[in-house]
Amino acid sequence: MHIVNGIINSMLLNLLKALLFQTQRQAPVSDAEKCRMALTAGHLDAASRILRKTIKHNVNEPELWFLQGEIEWRRGDHMAALAAYQKASDYAPANPCYRLKIGECHHRLGNDEEAALLCKVLLAQDPNFNPARALLCDIELPGPGYMEVLAHLHDTLRPSTYLEVGVAAGHTLCLAARSTSAVGIDPNPVINVALGPNTKIFKMTSDEFFGNENAQSVLQGRSINMAFIDGMHRYEFVLRDFRAIEKYCDASSVVLIHDCYPTDRESATNVQLTKFWSGDVWKSIVALKKYRPDLKIHTIATGPTGLALVSNLDRNSTVLHEHMDEITAEMNATDFSALERRKRELLNCYPNEWREIDSLVARRGVH
Repeated sequence: MHIVNGIINSMLLNLLKALLFQTQRQAPVSDAEKCRMALTAGHLDAASRILRKTIKHNVNEPELWFLQGEIEWRRGDHMAALAAYQKASDYAPANPCYRLKIGECHHRLGNDEEAALLCKVLLAQDPNFNPARALLCDIELPGPGYMEVLAHLHDTLRPSTYLEVGVAAGHTLCLAARSTSAVGIDPNPVINVALGPNTKIFKMTSDEFFGNENAQSVLQGRSINMAFIDGMHRYEFVLRDFRAIEKYCDASSVVLIHDCYPTDRESATNVQLTKFWSGDVWKSIVALKKYRPDLKIHTIATGPTGLALVSNLDRNSTVLHEHMDEITAEMNATDFSALERRKRELLNCYPNEWREIDSLVARRGVH
C-alpha cells in the first residue's frame, strides 16, 4: 500500500511540475490582448483604462487605435470612433479592415457619399472583399432583405400557383404556402429545407422545362399566379425565362426578378469574376423597359441586389421572340457605366417599405 501511495504521490508531483513549467513558458498577456478580452466581455471602462496606459507609449501601433475605435463605436460615439479608426488606417494604410470601419462610421454619421466612395475604392482593389460590398448594399438598399420581401409577397398575394427558376437549397421555394401548387426548376438542386406538400421539383434547365411540354403537363391549363426568376445571372437567360413564363400568366399575375440591382461593376459582369455575383441581370430590366413599355416594372430596393416586380403581363405578346437578336446585340454593347450614372431611374427603383410595397401590389390589381 505504501508503495502504491508513493507512486501516486510521485505522479502528482510530476504533474504539478509539468503544469508549473507550462505556465512559466506561456508568454505574458499583452495589454492589447487584455483590452481585447475586456471588450469581448463588454467591460468598456476597463478596456479603456487598459488602453490609456499602453497607447501613450505605443502611439504608432495601429491595432491599439483600432481597439480605441471599437470602444468608442460600442459606446455609440461614432465621431470619436471615426477619429480612432482613421489613426489606425494612417499607421497601416494597406489594412482594408481599418478603412472599412471608417466607412461604417461615415455611414452612421450620415456621410453616405463618402462611405460609398470608400467601399468602391476597396472593391476596386479587391473585388472579393465582401464586407465592403455588404456596407455598400446597406447604404444603397436599406430596409428588409429580399427574403423578407418575398415572404411578404407570398403572404399578401397568396398565389394558388407559383413557379421558381433557380431553386438551389430551397430557401425561397419553401416560402410558398402549403396550399400553393409550387413548381421549382433547377438542374442541380440541393434541397436542405422542408418543402410544402404540393411542391414539385424538376431537375432540369428552364429551357428544357418549357421546351418539352413539361409546363403544359404540370399546369394543366392553370395560370402561373406568381413566378420568381433567380437562375443563371445573365440577362439573356432571364429574358428567355420571362418570355416562357409570361405565356402561362394572366392579367393578375406577377413575375419577380432577383439580382437586378447590382452594387458595383465587379460583381455585375456577364461572366462570373467574383465570389459574390449578381451578374448582368440588370440588363433584362433595361431591355424590358425599352421593348415592352406595356409592362409595369418596379425594382424594389431590397438588399442585397434588388427584386423587380413585373405586372400587366400579356401572354400573347411576341415582341421578345421577334426582337431577341436585336436586344442581344444592343445589351451586349451596353456597358455598366450607362447604369452607374442613373441607376435608380433606369431600373425604376421603388421604395423598400411595407406600406409602399403593399400599395404597389394593390395598384396592380393583384389578388
